[in-house]
Amino acid sequence: MSPANPVILHSKNRHFRAWVDLNGGMLSRLCFFPHAAADAAASAVSTTVQGIDLLYRAPWLSDDYFSLPPNLEQHLAGEFACVPFGWVSQDNALLRTTTSHGLPCYGKWEVEAVSEAQDEVVLRFTFPDDYPLKHVVRAIALGEEGVRWELTVVARQKCSFPLGLHPIFPLGGAENELHLEIAGETLVYPQDCEPEVSRLVCGAEGVNLAHLPLKAEYQGRDGNGEYANGTHLPWPYDTEEIVQMLKPQGRALLTYPRKGVKLTLLWDKEKLPCCLLWISNRGRQHVPWCGRNCALGIEPIASAWDMADLSLLDDNPVRQRGIKTNVTLQPDVPFNVHYELTVQALR
Repeated sequence: MSPANPVILHSKNRHFRAWVDLNGGMLSRLCFFPHAAADAAASAVSTTVQGIDLLYRAPWLSDDYFSLPPNLEQHLAGEFACVPFGWVSQDNALLRTTTSHGLPCYGKWEVEAVSEAQDEVVLRFTFPDDYPLKHVVRAIALGEEGVRWELTVVARQKCSFPLGLHPIFPLGGAENELHLEIAGETLVYPQDCEPEVSRLVCGAEGVNLAHLPLKAEYQGRDGNGEYANGTHLPWPYDTEEIVQMLKPQGRALLTYPRKGVKLTLLWDKEKLPCCLLWISNRGRQHVPWCGRNCALGIEPIASAWDMADLSLLDDNPVRQRGIKTNVTLQPDVPFNVHYELTVQALR
């Protein structure tokens, strides 16, 4: 008998509680209780849990979204795996335009195991029989300092594809003001994320995240000079941006002063050498976004932005810098990626 959706986890020290959505295999919600054990009421699926929410949830999610059929937009929250990562201009056997972040985000996952202490769950998604990939397994474990993941992908045949992880963090409201620290040079998305809304120079290179080149018409506006500062978010204006961090060394730090927490995201920099930053700053106006979405995606990737076709080419702007933009799997040989999010209370 399949467990009810969501699967609820708690750390042994009761400082963390998580909701795992089987529709898309997402770590949909993660709450931190810095000073006391989690209240018994937190075991229910409720928006009244007294704790610090560490991950993003889309503002349009319905109260009963866990019961809705799998669909990325209707379940958009927290963290998920993108296998494959990105979108393509044409359908093919591996990359499909209807599932821009991979079939697993749009499918039902099975529970392989839940630990006796209810602090770890192992999920499996099985691809269609005619798909080059066989299955993907996610282990999600709560520890004393945060959450650890292990992602395992197994292929039916030799294939190459872009791969990514997709943690999303909240930006909306004063309490979600944050300071972001991440190493590496920047490479701005090669086209506007949102026409007549995005402000960064398409395809521009930058020295670091604090120097994101602005289009001429936006220079000198909203407190900016020639550059936007991506280390302090959210911005006081509406925009939608994607920036690829080159060689960020498998590490990103987020400090939320008003929440009183510091988060450290760590991942395998050899397997996922870049990181995509999705800065959604009320820039998308179409339904269901409606100018109300504030989120920061910090997405470790082996990819050229989210462009899957480009990522498979030997000659692309990221590969030209000596950085791999896809992974290659052999039949029945597991490909493993480990990553973690640790949490520190500032007060």
